[in-house]
Amino acid sequence: MTVKRTNHFLYLDGMRGVAAIFVAVLHGYLLLDPTRAILPNAHLAVDFFFCLSGFVIAHAYADKLDAGMPVANYLGRRIIRLAPLLIAGLVLGALVYIAGSVAKGGHQLSIALIISVLSIEMVPAGLLFGLQAYPTDNSVWSLFFELAANIAFAFGTVRRRVINAGTLAVFGLILALTAWHFRSIDDLGYQSPSAFLGGFARVAFPFLTGVMIWHWRLYKDRHAIWSWAAFLALPLLLVTPFGNWQTDLVAIVLVIPLIVITGTAAAGPRIAPALKLLGELSYPFYLIHQPVMRIFKNLHAARSLIQHHPGSAVAMALAVSAIGAMILSRLYDGPVRRWLTALMQDEPVAGSRLLTITSPAEAAAAAE
Repeated sequence: MTVKRTNHFLYLDGMRGVAAIFVAVLHGYLLLDPTRAILPNAHLAVDFFFCLSGFVIAHAYADKLDAGMPVANYLGRRIIRLAPLLIAGLVLGALVYIAGSVAKGGHQLSIALIISVLSIEMVPAGLLFGLQAYPTDNSVWSLFFELAANIAFAFGTVRRRVINAGTLAVFGLILALTAWHFRSIDDLGYQSPSAFLGGFARVAFPFLTGVMIWHWRLYKDRHAIWSWAAFLALPLLLVTPFGNWQTDLVAIVLVIPLIVITGTAAAGPRIAPALKLLGELSYPFYLIHQPVMRIFKNLHAARSLIQHHPGSAVAMALAVSAIGAMILSRLYDGPVRRWLTALMQDEPVAGSRLLTITSPAEAAAAAE
């Protein structure tokens, strides 16, 4: 991967990090100060992740799959990119969830153990007990659908050019009908068994929109001023203090795709390191922030701070999550992915050489 290609999407890398921060702030107040409603539209960050993922995966792999890259090769790359940090987040979330049950007297410890073990295997076990899909780490639900979209991209008809404007419109209609049925976008993917199934509609449209942004080459030749505008538009969208499922649909159909389209300009040398760092930390930060906040919530020493200064408690939890994300990225994820890549290169699939994976970090996105 050339420097030019990496630089090309650094604004999108940075926006991914910003979106992860907004999600974490929302979760922080829900956990540590649930009486205070804040960032009611931050859930749209997930829909931004899905759209961005479709675009970057198509950019990285569509031509290679067309040229004959084995599906096993592609899936191996995606597993190496996503699995190490996902496993770390799942294990951390399970341990914290079990510890929380023990701290409450262990009355539901058996249920906590069942949920934790099944969640590590990506089973939405919370739904079996009337809870959210992944109560050990609620952020994982979006990774479930991210993985599903990755697999569908490999086995679907995207690279055969069957997906077109009409097909995209059909998936948009399915999403609209699903949102109308539930009167919500936010609940889709995790809130109940039926809403969990609605998550497939929620991921399909923005992911395919991202794919078509690449396929139609809508992202070409953007001036940096457009990417700066997109970089500012995303947090403005997420802090909007009003909205409902209809306005969420407008954001998913129009606003988020425009942000992705205009966020592809090359970044200057001064801003590039900050954007790259935001992108690198976005995925581990997104995965561990909820378990870290639950640790804060259950710490006896932090109860006074949470009660009297919940904003400070959220800020401290965010800082610890960022430090943890840095440690995981540099000392765990990078070395493990390099090791796994070397193993795959030693065992080529069906006589086809596996290329080295070099990619910006992504949360719900793709390796390049």
